[in-house]
Amino acid sequence: MSDENKKARKSNKKTEGVNTEKWFFFIFSGFLVLALPLVYSHKILDPVLAPRLLVLSIFLVVMTIIACSKKIACTFNFTILRHKIFPVLLAYFLITILSMIFAINYREGIYDSLKTFNMLVLTAIIAIIFSKTGNWEIKLSRLVMFAALFASSYGFIDYLNHVATASGSTMHDGRPVIYLVSGLMGHKNQYAISMMLMLPFLGFGIYSHTGWWRRMFILSVVMLLIMIVLIQTRSVWVGMVISTVGTIGVSYLYNKHIKFLPAKLNILTISILIPLFIGLIFVLSSGKPHQDSVTAKIKNIANTNSVTNKNRIKIWNITLDMISEHPLTGVGAGNWKLKAPSYYKGYHLNQSELNWLRPHNDYLWVWAEKGIIGILIFMGIFILSFYYLHKIFISKICRQKKAFSLFLFSGIVAYLVVSLVSFPHERINQQVYLSLFIGGIVAIFHQNQATNPIQINRKLILLSTIPLLLFSAIYSFAMLRMESIVKEARIAHLQTNWVKMHSVAEEIPTTFRNLDAEAMPLDYYQGLANQKLGNIDKAKKNYGSAIKANPTKINILNNLGLIYFDENEFTIAEEHFQKAIDIYPFYHEALVNLSSTYDKLGEIEKAYKTLLTVPEKHHNKQYRQAINRYYKSLGKRWGHSNEYYDIYSGKFAGDVIFKYRQQTINNGQWFEEVDKKARENHNTIKQELDSEASNMSIRQEFESYLTWHGIEFYKTIIVSDSSWKNDIIEKSRLKNISPDRQLSDDADFTFMMENPMIHKKYHQIRAFQNKIMTNPELFPALPSKAKEMNMDLNEVIKINAVYLADISLHIKSPREEAIASMMNLIRNNTAWHQAIRKKAIDQKKAVDDMIREDAIYLLEESGELPQ
Repeated sequence: MSDENKKARKSNKKTEGVNTEKWFFFIFSGFLVLALPLVYSHKILDPVLAPRLLVLSIFLVVMTIIACSKKIACTFNFTILRHKIFPVLLAYFLITILSMIFAINYREGIYDSLKTFNMLVLTAIIAIIFSKTGNWEIKLSRLVMFAALFASSYGFIDYLNHVATASGSTMHDGRPVIYLVSGLMGHKNQYAISMMLMLPFLGFGIYSHTGWWRRMFILSVVMLLIMIVLIQTRSVWVGMVISTVGTIGVSYLYNKHIKFLPAKLNILTISILIPLFIGLIFVLSSGKPHQDSVTAKIKNIANTNSVTNKNRIKIWNITLDMISEHPLTGVGAGNWKLKAPSYYKGYHLNQSELNWLRPHNDYLWVWAEKGIIGILIFMGIFILSFYYLHKIFISKICRQKKAFSLFLFSGIVAYLVVSLVSFPHERINQQVYLSLFIGGIVAIFHQNQATNPIQINRKLILLSTIPLLLFSAIYSFAMLRMESIVKEARIAHLQTNWVKMHSVAEEIPTTFRNLDAEAMPLDYYQGLANQKLGNIDKAKKNYGSAIKANPTKINILNNLGLIYFDENEFTIAEEHFQKAIDIYPFYHEALVNLSSTYDKLGEIEKAYKTLLTVPEKHHNKQYRQAINRYYKSLGKRWGHSNEYYDIYSGKFAGDVIFKYRQQTINNGQWFEEVDKKARENHNTIKQELDSEASNMSIRQEFESYLTWHGIEFYKTIIVSDSSWKNDIIEKSRLKNISPDRQLSDDADFTFMMENPMIHKKYHQIRAFQNKIMTNPELFPALPSKAKEMNMDLNEVIKINAVYLADISLHIKSPREEAIASMMNLIRNNTAWHQAIRKKAIDQKKAVDDMIREDAIYLLEESGELPQ
């Protein structure tokens, strides 16, 4: 240890006097750094939130009472509470409470409010204790070192047990097995963030110690860094890099005040920047890495097309939509997860993305829930911290404390960076380290301030803190008990033991919360059990309460709809299914149930169209049977030609560009991409839609494209050929006609030579279009038909023209050709034909209808039925 540090320690020893501050410091800091991270329970949904809030609240009650006791209070200097950071922290607590006025479910804001109050009290006690404890930064860094050695060792054991010996690279839910390494933090990313927040104290330990202590600090840093690399949390890598570079920059900026030894500073800089530079060169120069490798993870950090980044961008956009609607008041603390589904409809989401509980960006989260005042106060906490650091750096405080402040700066920067893509604001362990950073900064800043001691009113402090801390303990205990019972109910659900689930669900306490850790209403568990046990009236009551607690849970809306469906209350059932689909348009269960509801209501066309929107991966045998039944029923109602109208039908016969334009509009993700292209290409949406539809038509259905746009297609080919284009100009001059006319003639001739049958149909369609528009019997009926189909009149005319042209030319679609061929095969097989005749008689159906049904079924099963 340097001479200056030894002198500082001797000086501090003189001022310590009795050891009250020392033992108080070790008990307090030891609990925060060593004991609290060990609080963990596998018996609840979130293994760390409720247990750590409970233990921390009880600990703060005890520490506050002791600190305000007559014997101890005179030891500490409460003057430090005059600094502006504490009114700002108090204001943030108050705005959190006030935001609950605007909440859908105010109970969901209680956790955030109590956690914020705990952090206010914690930061205050940290500042008070540290300001009176000699050489506290050395002692704290050593405590953190022991915590780091334990945390990394635990992580290595986790890694060996779950990853190194794993038979595959993924778990049953598709996630990489590395997610099993959580290090008593509940999630690997939160584990990595916790380790990252230890590094500033360890870095200071390396800087300030010598001998075996320094070697222990170096070992702890190496172990943490290896673990951080192994668990592949990219946000932590970015946080460490930005924090490191920023800290080096600040150290040079304030070097004349901090007075680092130049050699030491330069060695530190080189030892950090060179490995970073070499690592960056390696990553950028490597070939295409495996998607789960470290190199791939680093390359994907700024890749907006990676799956992880795309999902985060979606959720950030959803949060920005929420903020734009509630910029001043926010939606209330804890209510982001309840409001977010209301904004899902404009985004193409997978069903696995529906239960987002946080926006993975603390700044957007705070703004969305607590409004503009909330985010300004939140940012004010960090701005004040940086202001205090600036004052420390330019003050006459000893070099060791300035150096420690520099490491605290690095910790806050790392925290702020990670907050851009994660949620340390919610996690108790991360908030404790943030309190250590801020409380430590205030303690050092206070030592350089001339302030008059104040006489504290111990009763006022106790009355203003103890009741809330006790309530926090009671609340978190109730939360812990609730989650443990909910987990039992979920296990009974998986076992389909509805009697046990019902009895367990009745025990779930709902005094302080009515949602579990995953935003599932607590009444849902009783509702599901009652539904399965046939207690329908109770189930409806339970589900009704559940929907009030969280109006956007689509599975509850679907279950409630099924109850009304079974009771023949089809209109009410339709309402609930539709609400679920409004939240998530691709919810296949609700779509199938809504289709069945329309069927019961006699709205066959709606039933058919609803079923067509079910995602293809959910098309099973029952789905195909329902589609065929609706299709046949609609065919009788519409007439043979009406199946040509549906853009999702394989027999849609209209303009193929119209088809793909409508499909693009109806597909949220596809339309979003087209909208983006339009802005990039400075086109209108219509122009980009038509361009996209044309390209899709040419790639997917070239013959259909030529049927409608053959001459335009060949015109484009001619114009792109300069010699051919010159030839057109010369021909038009000789024939004394316009170049456009000659271009059309050449395009038509080329079309006819290359595709004679399509060319014939092209002109036949246009002939029938003119006949339809001039036919006084047919044309007047078409506007109502267009309205019925929700289509443009011109498109309806085109489709009818195609139908007439097909009849005139005896053209069948590939689908109809395949069905006809299979029907002939059945008719030519005597035994088969007789068996179908018998089946037709038994089912009271026409023989031809039965033959057609069998033909379609066989073609579908063999996968040979064209669309």
